[in-house]
Amino acid sequence: MSPAYRVPDSLDEAVALIGEHGPAATVLAGGVTFASMMSARRSNSDLPRLVVSLGRLSELRGIRAQPDGLWIGAMTTHREVERSSAVRSNHAVIADAFARIGSVRIRNQATLGGNLACGDPAFDPPVTLIALDATVVVAGADGTHREIPLDRLVRRGLDASSRGSADIIVGVRVPPAPPGGRAWHWKVHARSAAGRPIVIVAAAMQLDADGRIDDVRLALGAVAPTVIRARRTEAALRGRQPTPDVVRDASSFVAEEIDPISDTFGSSGYKRQMARVWACRALTAVSTQVDSASKSGRGRDTR
Repeated sequence: MSPAYRVPDSLDEAVALIGEHGPAATVLAGGVTFASMMSARRSNSDLPRLVVSLGRLSELRGIRAQPDGLWIGAMTTHREVERSSAVRSNHAVIADAFARIGSVRIRNQATLGGNLACGDPAFDPPVTLIALDATVVVAGADGTHREIPLDRLVRRGLDASSRGSADIIVGVRVPPAPPGGRAWHWKVHARSAAGRPIVIVAAAMQLDADGRIDDVRLALGAVAPTVIRARRTEAALRGRQPTPDVVRDASSFVAEEIDPISDTFGSSGYKRQMARVWACRALTAVSTQVDSASKSGRGRDTR
């Protein structure tokens, strides 16, 4: 028996439908992950009884540069993020990260909200957005909107596209890039870029007037059940000059903060070493960018 299909005209109606049907309902955004889920099902009992499409909800689309940061609606496609002048003007590293996702065909269909809702630690967007201190706005069954730090949402494992969650992701807010701040993102593959990555790393850093690290955020994907904030590494860097020795020593903590599994792409030990190496490269890149920006007077985030 095929699931029922509803296309609500408002966010309130969508949230009400999900809340009413509970675990029997699922949300449909871009449909990339939903198609994979449908093809991988073992029996009809794995099917949802109701599919709620968000396709008509224009309020969940769009990109806006606002005084409190960059706003990206949940139904905005990866391709729209990649090509957005507002994104490139405020956080070019986001556009660069989204440009590395799959093929153009996938990027034209997949949405930001659907990507975050899946909770896959090997997806690029949550890694980069966590490094930039992004927050997620979700609409609940009680009609209220809540703003949740993305790293907390990832740790909690909210899956707004799965059955049983009455929360729907409305959009993401990214704070403005601080003066002199820089960010960097990279994805490492064992073989083809089409395969699952070994590690995804994103870093952001800001120095104080004395050239010491005032703030730093380091996020890693594909090396644990969820995206990881390398907080021990961050703590080892704050307040210090980002010399090569300091960055290298702090990066050594990364291997202890992650939990990779052995698979066809490499052993857990190999992945720990790769994560450490690429975390060091990311932190070196942003510390060098920050130093150059402070000397030249430039402060805009770049690739």
